[in-house]
Amino acid sequence: MAEKTSEFKIVIVGGSGVGKSSVINSFCGNIVEEDLEADDQVQVVADQQVVTKRMEVQGKDICLKIVDTAGSVLENQKSTKALYKGAQGIMVIYDVTHKHSFDDVPKLLQDIDEHREGVPVVFVIGNKCDLEDRRVISIETLEGFATDHGVYFLEVSGNTGVKVKKAFDLMTEEILLAENQDQAAAHANHCNLL
Repeated sequence: MAEKTSEFKIVIVGGSGVGKSSVINSFCGNIVEEDLEADDQVQVVADQQVVTKRMEVQGKDICLKIVDTAGSVLENQKSTKALYKGAQGIMVIYDVTHKHSFDDVPKLLQDIDEHREGVPVVFVIGNKCDLEDRRVISIETLEGFATDHGVYFLEVSGNTGVKVKKAFDLMTEEILLAENQDQAAAHANHCNLL
């Protein structure tokens, strides 16, 4: 009997212009509805685009529901809570060539802590790493920030595709690991003493 497909909600947040949609397009292929594989789909809902992407990780069938947010969607506290509801993973994306976009990251992490359900896997993603000559956020700064805030970090390029698939693969692996740990803990709590 085949294992059922696991479905994970991944929310992509970040300021306007950091390349959230570019990262998603790089991972899923340029999103044009008629070009999508039969199992992949796009749904647009009020300041959000939800892309469904099927993949295999660690021999398991995975369906990612990737929520691409408009940069302004996080200004409304009510919509923020709904956005994070049921999310197993959250990618906070900033632009390595614009310091103000990195300055937004602590506020976004605070919003995640205040409005999340459960304990989603959180990655901080520096986009546009292909523009090395325009970089204003050093890798050392990001490493220190990630350590201080207890989040994963990675740099990608939505434009060239560098490390984009790796970011989604790593996030999915971390979600699977967290899910397996939760199941093991639940099983341990339900053991009967004989």
